[in-house]
Amino acid sequence: FGVGLAALDGALAREEDGMWPTVFVYMAFLADFPDSHVMRKHGVHVANQARQEAVAVQAALHAEGDEPSRIRLLMEFDRRLKADNINPGTSADLTVATLLVHTLALTLHNRGVGA
Repeated sequence: FGVGLAALDGALAREEDGMWPTVFVYMAFLADFPDSHVMRKHGVHVANQARQEAVAVQAALHAEGDEPSRIRLLMEFDRRLKADNINPGTSADLTVATLLVHTLALTLHNRGVGA
């Protein structure tokens, strides 16, 4: 969970709010390595192309502070993926698992502090 937790911690440290911490976790997984679900369905080449595009989108999201512009970037990326029937499901699954681990760690820490 190192990739996801680091992305989440970074987003929270930058005081990202709403959906953005989750978005940055997802983009970190998708940008850091080829999604295995995409690889199984479409092959290594397509998975690497999706990863490379995710790197560019991730950088643009970090550079852009305006929420409507960020949403536009995400929607354009999503449309391109959907147009090619690409579903980065492993990255999505790892994102959810990261959020669960983060929440459990906070809960356990807070219980330990209050004990």
